[in-house]
Amino acid sequence: MWAYIFGAICPKKGKGAGLVLPYCDTGAMNRHLPEISTTVDPGAHAILILD
Repeated sequence: MWAYIFGAICPKKGKGAGLVLPYCDTGAMNRHLPEISTTVDPGAHAILILD
């Protein structure tokens, strides 16, 4: 079984968002982007990591 980690951080604010999912596709990214938007402040920069 595979696991894919989707993560985003805002180093300046010390906030982050992440999901661990069993697949890596458009649907997974569409779940990750709203997670980021609920955590990172509007107008703040975030680093998006996909590995």
